[in-house]
Amino acid sequence: MNTHYSQELTGGHVGGYSKRLHNPKHCVKQNKHTGSCLDEDLIRKVAKILNMDTQLPCYTLHDMICKYLKESHGCDSESCMLTMSHLLKKLGNDKKRFIESFNPVMPKDWLQKKGKTVKKNKHKKKKRAKKKKIELRPEIAEVAPEDLPGEHVDQDALLSTDDITEYLKRQENNYPGFYSYGAVPIDFSDCSVSRPLCKFDCKTHLDNNQHQIGIVFNTDPHNKPGEHWISLYMDLQGKNYEYPAVYYFDSYGRKPPSRVQELIEKAQKQADECNTSLKYFYNDNQFQKHGSQCGMYAIHFLKEMASGKSFEEYLNSDVGDELMKQLRDDFFIDPNEM
Repeated sequence: MNTHYSQELTGGHVGGYSKRLHNPKHCVKQNKHTGSCLDEDLIRKVAKILNMDTQLPCYTLHDMICKYLKESHGCDSESCMLTMSHLLKKLGNDKKRFIESFNPVMPKDWLQKKGKTVKKNKHKKKKRAKKKKIELRPEIAEVAPEDLPGEHVDQDALLSTDDITEYLKRQENNYPGFYSYGAVPIDFSDCSVSRPLCKFDCKTHLDNNQHQIGIVFNTDPHNKPGEHWISLYMDLQGKNYEYPAVYYFDSYGRKPPSRVQELIEKAQKQADECNTSLKYFYNDNQFQKHGSQCGMYAIHFLKEMASGKSFEEYLNSDVGDELMKQLRDDFFIDPNEM
């Protein structure tokens, strides 16, 4: 047991580190009772790894953890634990649940060197330069410590297959009943390309209480570099409206490609066999005017629909390119904030 921490905080005195290092937008799901992206079980497991007294109250342990992160590693957020390979390794079977408690970290190619016109964070550079280096696991954080200072987020960076898949998989924890197929190429119906989706079965999803289905497609096949992201949402129980339906969304307002249309018809036929009728709606409004925000539109649409918003509400909401740019900081963790 780390007696320094336990003696200092046993009385319930919290030094404010929890509040300073907890950034709600880094969380997949808010844990109101812990003030952390982590639930109580994970907080106690992290505390045990750090040799703290796990008999202490959860809020005290979290404050101790945050104090350790700040003073020993110079962290600005509890999400910096994602970069600590020694901690992740000791979590064992809880590692996946721990990582998926946080939003994905922005990939390195989203970061650009700041030019002379970027001044708002200039005063922070010296402070960051004094911080101790954080041990990184490249496949998790993707950003080396020397890359963190002096960079800003390129809001027009393209979302990759992994960016989209990782974000949507985390939403399964956020919305019970939501299932994501992630991001797939347009030739998904070829089982050698996407076996899970080519074997789509409506009854299996219903039997598993997966009544909200999300899919993002790229309009290029798997052997091409990628072109445009579009999305499909299935509401098999009528959560979003008064009856079950399939909703197709293209930020350019175009009709679905033939393979997506075939999947829609396949789902409708399977639903009929389960005594359920699936209506079909698609967006014919052009929201995206320029830039490369199609990936953000695709995942934003699925997140909003998974939350229960109706299709009409979504199409009439304040959706546009500028909002998609702003939401990058909410959907993905900026390494400069860690």
